[in-house]
Amino acid sequence: MSFVFPVLLGGLTLIGVPILLHLIMRQKPKHLFFPAFRFLLQRHRTNQRKLQLRHLLLLALRLLLVAGLCLALARPKLFSSRLNLSGERPIAAVLVFDTSFSMGYVSGGKDRLETARQRALELLAELPEGSRVAVLDTAEPGGEWLPTLSLARDRIGDLKLRPANSPVTTRLAEAYRLLADLDQETESGDDALPKFLYIFSDRTQDSWDQSRVKDLQQLRDRLATEAHAVLVDVGVDKPVDLALAAAEMPRQVVPTDDAAQLKVTVRSTGERVDTEVVCRIDGKAAEHKPI
Repeated sequence: MSFVFPVLLGGLTLIGVPILLHLIMRQKPKHLFFPAFRFLLQRHRTNQRKLQLRHLLLLALRLLLVAGLCLALARPKLFSSRLNLSGERPIAAVLVFDTSFSMGYVSGGKDRLETARQRALELLAELPEGSRVAVLDTAEPGGEWLPTLSLARDRIGDLKLRPANSPVTTRLAEAYRLLADLDQETESGDDALPKFLYIFSDRTQDSWDQSRVKDLQQLRDRLATEAHAVLVDVGVDKPVDLALAAAEMPRQVVPTDDAAQLKVTVRSTGERVDTEVVCRIDGKAAEHKPI
């Protein structure tokens, strides 16, 4: 939780005023003597407990009233796991999607790209009218601001896994270029739209080029106004996967009736999986190898 006017939280010190009034207005006991002293003493204790309870309830209501007034003036903002945006002011958002094959990993009945697509559509549903949106992916170079949010939804819906992808960091450079172009379109800094950069990725090592970090920081610092970057992590903490990393033939020429050798490298990720590799020739299984 954060506050738009955190300085007004100092008003919470005023909750001490009801406590002070409670202590000052407490009734002092009076000593009276009556014949039926035992009965009156019992009645006095009963009435005193009721009066104390009433005073405590009144004190609690006063404290809640003062605290609620201070919190209301400080305007709290609550954040959840969804990509909520506070306020009704339009924004400029660049959405960068990782479309490498690792995003095809299925968990919970959905692959990572489908999860990223769902989160992005939730974001678009909450954008104020007049917001600018650009959608980039790691398989296609270039990018532009889309005229409408409807076109942005269509662009996200058309995203697919691609065999050839550049690192996410390469597309971030294009995203900062789009945000810089937006600064040039805006004459006054007061009229500039708040900038947001959303990155949808599963955080695989091949998707991030660490050598580009300094260049990206320089592009970010050149912007006229700050751009807020948000990484939407759609990866799985402990994935389990097997893949054929490489295949080669030590002998390129095989004599007639001689055995051909094929060397295959299997790469495992996560926990050990008991399975086998099957070599098929013309659709028929030629050999099985447990791994």
